[in-house]
Amino acid sequence: MESGKEQRSHMAPVYWFHGASQRFDHWAIQQRGGVVGAPLLSLPFIALTRDHQHASCHKVRGGGLARTTLASGVRVLNLRARTDQSKGVWIQARRTELGRDHQRIDTFDGWLSACIDGSVWLGPGPDQARAPTTEVHRGRRWIRTVMEIAAEYDVDAVMCGEETLNYRWADCLYVFRPEVLSAPEWIK
Repeated sequence: MESGKEQRSHMAPVYWFHGASQRFDHWAIQQRGGVVGAPLLSLPFIALTRDHQHASCHKVRGGGLARTTLASGVRVLNLRARTDQSKGVWIQARRTELGRDHQRIDTFDGWLSACIDGSVWLGPGPDQARAPTTEVHRGRRWIRTVMEIAAEYDVDAVMCGEETLNYRWADCLYVFRPEVLSAPEWIK
């Protein structure tokens, strides 16, 4: 009988995917450009997904699709799980300016459902009086707010669902420390 450690060495690696506008040799948290001439709020993480089709939607001309694995011992806060940490993030997020108006997360059960299907990132709801560019900034501000709260739990990454372009959800990982990722392997 093999030990647990030996059994793990025979398991296939778990790959996470990232679509990018340009290829690179090492992971880094990027400062973003702008949308329609306005500076875009940068986000303090590297976004990865288990769904390579979803990641492919994010690659732009001349870019590509990379895959990576996590180092052992990475501390991941799973917002989809019924844990004290996830509940703590929910409580703090609800107290923020944007969180108070977010109808999908009125209850902890609503939070968990929204973190599973990705609707948590849809933001507090569109304001018809705002321009689309303003809504993009508001949505990014909401994501940044939740991630900054989650980072206070001394984790390397956060796991949550994200809605894809074809209205299904994908497992996503938001990594705060690039050094916990293997070098990008460009597959497309």
